[in-house]
Amino acid sequence: MQGFQTIKEMFLWLEKCFGSKAAIVDYPGGKRWTFRELNDYSRRICASYKNDGSVARGDRITWLSLTPRTDVIALSFGARKMGAIPVIINARASLESVAWMINHVGAKTLAYSGDCADILRKVREIGIPSVREYIALEDRVGFPGEIAIDEIYDQYKSAEEPNVEIAEDDDCFICYTSGTTGRPKPVLHKEGEWLWTSMIVAYQFGLYYDDVFLNGMGPGFMGWAHSTCGSLRAGAKQCCIRFVPATYLKAVTDERPTHGILSPTLVRMLYRDYRGQSDKFRLDSLRNVLVSGEPVTEDVIAMIKEMFPKLVRMSSIGATEGISMTTGPHSAYLKEHWDTVGKPVPGMLAELRDVETGEILTEPNKPGELYVKGPGLTCGIWNDPETTEKNFPGGWWKTGDLVFMDKDGYYYYSGRSDYMFKSGGIKVYSVEVEMNLKKHPTVLDAVVVPFPDETFGFVPFAHIRNKEPLTAKEMDSWWLQQGFARFNRPREWRFWGEEEFPMVTPVKIDRKKLQQMATARK
Repeated sequence: MQGFQTIKEMFLWLEKCFGSKAAIVDYPGGKRWTFRELNDYSRRICASYKNDGSVARGDRITWLSLTPRTDVIALSFGARKMGAIPVIINARASLESVAWMINHVGAKTLAYSGDCADILRKVREIGIPSVREYIALEDRVGFPGEIAIDEIYDQYKSAEEPNVEIAEDDDCFICYTSGTTGRPKPVLHKEGEWLWTSMIVAYQFGLYYDDVFLNGMGPGFMGWAHSTCGSLRAGAKQCCIRFVPATYLKAVTDERPTHGILSPTLVRMLYRDYRGQSDKFRLDSLRNVLVSGEPVTEDVIAMIKEMFPKLVRMSSIGATEGISMTTGPHSAYLKEHWDTVGKPVPGMLAELRDVETGEILTEPNKPGELYVKGPGLTCGIWNDPETTEKNFPGGWWKTGDLVFMDKDGYYYYSGRSDYMFKSGGIKVYSVEVEMNLKKHPTVLDAVVVPFPDETFGFVPFAHIRNKEPLTAKEMDSWWLQQGFARFNRPREWRFWGEEEFPMVTPVKIDRKKLQQMATARK
């Protein structure tokens, strides 16, 4: 037994057991709340929803913010205390997509931060008729039905715990997928299932109540929810920060976090600020950090070891639908096999299936699509049984991840099934080509997408970030000299220099945009 079955019960437990302990801080210079204060401010939000009638049980509330913060946590958990459903929306999506997501779930209340005020103005011009109340997380702009969150806190100082029964099979929250291959999907999580996920996150990070989690994930992404709820589940402190390299490095120095999440792209960005001024920072507190989202190359590992001398790198496969694989912070295997994503999390069943035939694959080193079943997975797509059945056939989650397993049962990421394409009838795995390209001493990063070809149907198109000038002729010659396969070598190229690739999230490259840029070259 977990001891409690709902988020509401978890917050009461945190207040009782860790009431005066630091729970969350907005860095730099923001609010600092104890667990007792966090629960209290959540109660105030709930009282506001109930008093003005803007939100009732089962209604959806959402927010537009680029920065993780105390107020968003109070908003979302205040909603859960009365049975309303928080909805996670990516404010960086296109304006049309943001409006569509708000309308699709029929959100009644929308909170926004100052950095999203202009976005909200434009989204309102498109039309979001379901929204009846706007909550300003900073200064009010003047939208109809608007109130500032600090006014809510002041008005409901004596709010009591709401007398609302929450069950473990109640709808808990909705998170939209990034929509890299179509419309974003509203993934629904249940109360009991989400508590399992929170426990899995605490387990995989090795979180303890003396730890500090540095959360640089924007509150429009599932990584924010994983970081927040994993920290709460362990009674650990959370430091909320918008990712800016210099600010991030200073936060590690000042707040002494022990845990966090980074991607190879973010590591490279940090290293540029760290290099040449390492004496300004004290970075030895970071202990367990999940580094994933892209292949982790040897140059990234070297940067991590230089900047964070005590850091133990973790790896995993996780998504909006759930967490399926992890190595954990003390995996001896990872030290010798730095590219593994580990084994299934406790209680998780995993199968690899042929993308075309659906045949279950059991032999080592053969890529297949990953199917998983077990605790902590979403119950499906909100209000869409047809898509739920398609993505969860027979109760298995069809992840879309291409993975292979070595002889010891450890899994390795090979890309997405969406990113596998055929060239002349032969399967090309984008990640395999990218890993080869990253072995070139001048290549900083690489993304490979299919490019239409009259003879072969498609050929690989390589987007290259490079620290020194390169040409297509030089790269083609180098590829052949390395003895790599000829059929999957890139035939078209774009060289970016040191410019960053476009990102969907802080840890996810926007492959859809890179695909569009490549196709436009045709």
